[in-house]
Amino acid sequence: METKKYTFKNDEKKPCYLSTYFPARIVYNGEEYKTCEHAFQAQKYLGSKSSIYDKKYAKKIQKTKRARKAHKLGCSTKGKQKIRSDWEDYSIVTLREILMCKFTQHIELQKQLLSTGNQLIEDTEIDGGYFYYNTNIVGILLMYVRETINENNLMKKNEKAKSEEQKCPICKKIVEPTPRYPNSVCKDCQKTGVFTKEGKKISFCNKGMGGGFMSKIEGQTVYGREHTCYIKNIKCYADEARFGGIVIETDESM
Repeated sequence: METKKYTFKNDEKKPCYLSTYFPARIVYNGEEYKTCEHAFQAQKYLGSKSSIYDKKYAKKIQKTKRARKAHKLGCSTKGKQKIRSDWEDYSIVTLREILMCKFTQHIELQKQLLSTGNQLIEDTEIDGGYFYYNTNIVGILLMYVRETINENNLMKKNEKAKSEEQKCPICKKIVEPTPRYPNSVCKDCQKTGVFTKEGKKISFCNKGMGGGFMSKIEGQTVYGREHTCYIKNIKCYADEARFGGIVIETDESM
Protein backbone atom coordinates (compact mmCIF):
# COMPACT_ATOMS: atom_id res chain seq x y z
CA MET A 1 0.00 0.00 0.00
CA GLU A 2 1.39 3.39 -0.99
CA THR A 3 2.10 5.76 1.88
CA LYS A 4 -0.11 8.85 1.87
CA LYS A 5 1.74 12.13 1.64
CA TYR A 6 0.93 15.56 3.04
CA THR A 7 2.95 18.08 1.03
CA PHE A 8 3.62 21.77 1.58
CA LYS A 9 6.00 24.49 0.47
CA ASN A 10 7.16 27.90 1.67
CA ASP A 11 5.00 30.38 -0.20
CA GLU A 12 5.22 33.63 1.74
CA LYS A 13 2.02 35.01 0.19
CA LYS A 14 -0.02 31.95 1.21
CA PRO A 15 2.15 30.00 3.66
CA CYS A 16 0.96 26.59 4.83
CA TYR A 17 0.62 26.25 8.61
CA LEU A 18 3.48 23.72 8.48
CA SER A 19 5.84 26.22 6.85
CA THR A 20 8.51 28.03 8.85
CA TYR A 21 7.21 31.16 7.10
CA PHE A 22 3.74 30.82 8.64
CA PRO A 23 2.93 33.90 10.80
CA ALA A 24 2.81 32.28 14.23
CA ARG A 25 4.75 34.09 16.92
CA ILE A 26 6.85 31.91 19.20
CA VAL A 27 9.02 32.39 22.25
CA TYR A 28 12.37 30.63 21.96
CA ASN A 29 15.22 30.99 24.49
CA GLY A 30 13.37 33.87 26.12
CA GLU A 31 12.97 35.89 22.90
CA GLU A 32 9.85 36.42 20.81
CA TYR A 33 9.98 35.87 17.05
CA LYS A 34 7.39 36.56 14.34
CA THR A 35 7.89 33.19 12.66
CA CYS A 36 9.95 30.03 13.01
CA GLU A 37 12.09 31.29 10.13
CA HIS A 38 12.97 34.44 12.09
CA ALA A 39 13.93 32.35 15.12
CA PHE A 40 15.97 29.83 13.12
CA GLN A 41 17.95 32.36 11.11
CA ALA A 42 18.72 34.47 14.21
CA GLN A 43 20.21 31.46 16.03
CA LYS A 44 22.95 31.25 13.40
CA TYR A 45 24.54 34.27 15.07
CA LEU A 46 23.84 33.54 18.74
CA GLY A 47 26.53 31.04 19.73
CA SER A 48 28.60 31.13 22.91
CA LYS A 49 31.49 32.77 21.01
CA SER A 50 29.41 35.18 18.93
CA SER A 51 30.78 38.72 18.59
CA ILE A 52 28.90 41.93 19.27
CA TYR A 53 28.40 42.24 15.50
CA ASP A 54 26.86 38.77 15.38
CA LYS A 55 24.43 39.54 18.22
CA LYS A 56 23.39 42.85 16.64
CA TYR A 57 22.82 41.05 13.37
CA ALA A 58 20.65 38.45 15.12
CA LYS A 59 18.53 41.32 16.49
CA LYS A 60 18.23 42.72 12.99
CA ILE A 61 16.89 39.39 11.76
CA GLN A 62 14.52 39.17 14.73
CA LYS A 63 13.05 42.61 14.02
CA THR A 64 12.66 42.30 10.25
CA LYS A 65 9.03 42.13 9.11
CA ARG A 66 9.01 39.36 6.52
CA ALA A 67 10.07 35.74 6.88
CA ARG A 68 11.65 35.68 3.41
CA LYS A 69 13.74 38.72 4.35
CA ALA A 70 14.80 36.99 7.58
CA HIS A 71 15.87 34.00 5.48
CA LYS A 72 17.93 36.18 3.12
CA LEU A 73 19.60 38.00 6.00
CA GLY A 74 20.44 34.74 7.72
CA CYS A 75 22.13 33.41 4.59
CA SER A 76 23.94 36.64 3.68
CA THR A 77 27.75 36.68 3.60
CA LYS A 78 27.99 40.47 3.51
CA GLY A 79 29.06 42.44 6.60
CA LYS A 80 31.11 41.71 9.72
CA GLN A 81 28.75 39.06 11.08
CA LYS A 82 29.82 35.42 10.97
CA ILE A 83 27.72 32.28 11.30
CA ARG A 84 28.66 30.48 14.52
CA SER A 85 31.33 27.84 13.99
CA ASP A 86 29.25 25.04 15.54
CA TRP A 87 26.13 25.79 13.51
CA GLU A 88 26.34 22.63 11.42
CA ASP A 89 26.30 20.56 14.63
CA TYR A 90 23.36 22.39 16.20
CA SER A 91 21.20 23.52 13.26
CA ILE A 92 18.92 20.48 13.12
CA VAL A 93 18.43 20.32 16.89
CA THR A 94 17.70 24.06 16.90
CA LEU A 95 15.05 23.80 14.19
CA ARG A 96 13.50 20.81 15.95
CA GLU A 97 13.20 22.83 19.18
CA ILE A 98 11.76 25.83 17.33
CA LEU A 99 9.12 23.70 15.58
CA MET A 100 8.25 22.11 18.91
CA CYS A 101 7.70 25.60 20.36
CA LYS A 102 5.39 26.49 17.48
CA PHE A 103 3.14 23.46 17.87
CA THR A 104 3.03 23.49 21.66
CA GLN A 105 2.47 27.26 21.96
CA HIS A 106 -0.33 27.27 19.35
CA ILE A 107 -2.94 24.61 20.17
CA GLU A 108 -5.00 25.14 16.99
CA LEU A 109 -1.93 24.57 14.83
CA GLN A 110 -1.13 21.52 16.94
CA LYS A 111 -4.59 20.08 16.19
CA GLN A 112 -4.00 20.62 12.47
CA LEU A 113 -0.63 18.87 12.65
CA LEU A 114 -2.09 15.90 14.52
CA SER A 115 -4.91 15.65 11.98
CA THR A 116 -2.34 14.51 9.39
CA GLY A 117 -2.28 11.18 11.24
CA ASN A 118 0.55 8.96 10.01
CA GLN A 119 0.92 10.62 6.64
CA LEU A 120 4.39 11.33 5.30
CA ILE A 121 4.95 15.09 5.57
CA GLU A 122 7.01 16.35 2.67
CA ASP A 123 8.48 19.79 2.01
CA THR A 124 8.14 20.11 -1.78
CA GLU A 125 10.68 22.94 -1.93
CA ILE A 126 13.56 20.53 -1.22
CA ASP A 127 15.38 21.50 -4.41
CA GLY A 128 14.79 25.22 -4.09
CA GLY A 129 17.73 26.08 -1.89
CA TYR A 130 15.65 25.89 1.28
CA PHE A 131 17.51 24.95 4.49
CA TYR A 132 19.41 21.83 3.37
CA TYR A 133 19.74 21.21 -0.32
CA ASN A 134 17.73 18.31 -1.71
CA THR A 135 16.49 17.02 1.65
CA ASN A 136 13.14 16.77 3.43
CA ILE A 137 14.61 17.66 6.82
CA VAL A 138 11.76 20.06 7.70
CA GLY A 139 9.18 17.38 6.93
CA ILE A 140 11.11 14.82 8.98
CA LEU A 141 11.29 17.17 11.96
CA LEU A 142 7.58 17.96 11.69
CA MET A 143 6.85 14.22 11.87
CA TYR A 144 9.10 14.02 14.94
CA VAL A 145 7.13 16.86 16.58
CA ARG A 146 3.85 15.15 15.67
CA GLU A 147 4.97 11.83 17.16
CA THR A 148 6.32 13.47 20.31
CA ILE A 149 3.09 15.38 20.91
CA ASN A 150 1.06 12.23 20.28
CA GLU A 151 3.17 10.28 22.78
CA ASN A 152 2.79 13.02 25.38
CA ASN A 153 -0.96 13.19 24.82
CA LEU A 154 -1.29 9.43 25.22
CA MET A 155 0.59 9.62 28.49
CA LYS A 156 -1.72 12.32 29.78
CA LYS A 157 -4.79 10.25 28.89
CA ASN A 158 -3.43 7.16 30.56
CA GLU A 159 -4.37 7.28 34.25
CA LYS A 160 -1.75 4.71 35.10
CA ALA A 161 0.94 6.85 33.56
CA LYS A 162 -0.12 9.71 35.82
CA SER A 163 0.84 7.74 38.89
CA GLU A 164 4.11 6.48 37.44
CA GLU A 165 7.33 8.42 37.66
CA GLN A 166 10.40 7.99 35.49
CA LYS A 167 13.67 8.27 37.33
CA CYS A 168 17.25 8.50 36.17
CA PRO A 169 18.66 4.98 36.65
CA ILE A 170 21.84 6.42 38.17
CA CYS A 171 20.91 9.28 40.51
CA LYS A 172 17.23 8.25 40.92
CA LYS A 173 16.10 11.82 40.35
CA ILE A 174 12.63 12.20 38.81
CA VAL A 175 12.94 13.23 35.16
CA GLU A 176 10.59 14.08 32.30
CA PRO A 177 9.06 10.80 31.06
CA THR A 178 10.41 9.48 27.75
CA PRO A 179 8.46 6.31 26.87
CA ARG A 180 10.87 5.36 24.12
CA TYR A 181 13.89 5.55 26.47
CA PRO A 182 12.73 4.63 30.00
CA ASN A 183 16.30 3.98 31.19
CA SER A 184 17.95 7.09 29.78
CA VAL A 185 20.56 8.80 31.95
CA CYS A 186 19.67 12.36 32.98
CA LYS A 187 21.65 15.38 31.75
CA ASP A 188 22.95 16.15 35.26
CA CYS A 189 24.58 12.73 35.51
CA GLN A 190 26.03 13.09 32.01
CA LYS A 191 27.57 16.42 33.02
CA THR A 192 29.58 14.69 35.75
CA GLY A 193 31.58 13.02 32.99
CA VAL A 194 31.26 10.27 30.40
CA PHE A 195 34.27 7.95 30.19
CA THR A 196 35.63 4.84 28.53
CA LYS A 197 36.48 1.74 30.54
CA GLU A 198 40.08 3.04 30.63
CA GLY A 199 38.98 6.33 32.17
CA LYS A 200 39.31 8.58 29.11
CA LYS A 201 36.61 11.12 28.33
CA ILE A 202 34.34 10.15 25.45
CA SER A 203 31.73 12.17 23.58
CA PHE A 204 29.07 11.28 21.03
CA CYS A 205 27.40 13.04 18.11
CA ASN A 206 25.45 12.40 14.93
CA LYS A 207 27.40 11.68 11.77
CA GLY A 208 25.66 14.39 9.80
CA MET A 209 22.35 15.97 8.84
CA GLY A 210 20.79 12.58 8.22
CA GLY A 211 21.67 11.26 11.67
CA GLY A 212 24.08 8.38 12.25
CA PHE A 213 26.35 7.80 15.22
CA MET A 214 29.96 8.72 15.99
CA SER A 215 32.11 8.73 19.10
CA LYS A 216 35.32 10.57 19.94
CA ILE A 217 37.70 9.57 22.71
CA GLU A 218 39.88 12.16 24.44
CA GLY A 219 43.30 12.36 22.82
CA GLN A 220 42.19 10.81 19.54
CA THR A 221 41.78 12.81 16.34
CA VAL A 222 39.63 10.28 14.50
CA TYR A 223 35.96 9.62 15.20
CA GLY A 224 34.93 6.03 15.95
CA ARG A 225 31.80 4.02 16.74
CA GLU A 226 32.30 3.16 20.41
CA HIS A 227 28.91 2.85 22.12
CA THR A 228 29.93 1.58 25.56
CA CYS A 229 30.71 4.21 28.17
CA TYR A 230 30.72 4.72 31.94
CA ILE A 231 28.98 7.36 34.02
CA LYS A 232 29.75 7.38 37.74
CA ASN A 233 31.36 3.95 37.20
CA ILE A 234 28.10 2.54 35.86
CA LYS A 235 28.23 0.88 32.46
CA CYS A 236 26.08 2.63 29.87
CA TYR A 237 25.32 2.45 26.18
CA ALA A 238 25.09 5.46 23.84
CA ASP A 239 23.30 5.43 20.51
CA GLU A 240 21.54 7.59 17.96
CA ALA A 241 18.14 8.74 19.18
CA ARG A 242 15.08 8.55 16.96
CA PHE A 243 14.99 11.53 14.56
CA GLY A 244 18.51 12.53 15.53
CA GLY A 245 20.42 13.39 18.68
CA ILE A 246 22.11 11.04 21.12
CA VAL A 247 20.62 9.02 23.98
CA ILE A 248 22.59 7.30 26.75
CA GLU A 249 20.97 4.48 28.71
CA THR A 250 22.28 2.20 31.42
CA ASP A 251 23.70 -0.96 29.87
CA GLU A 252 21.29 -3.33 31.63
CA SER A 253 18.46 -1.78 29.63
CA MET A 254 19.91 -2.99 26.33
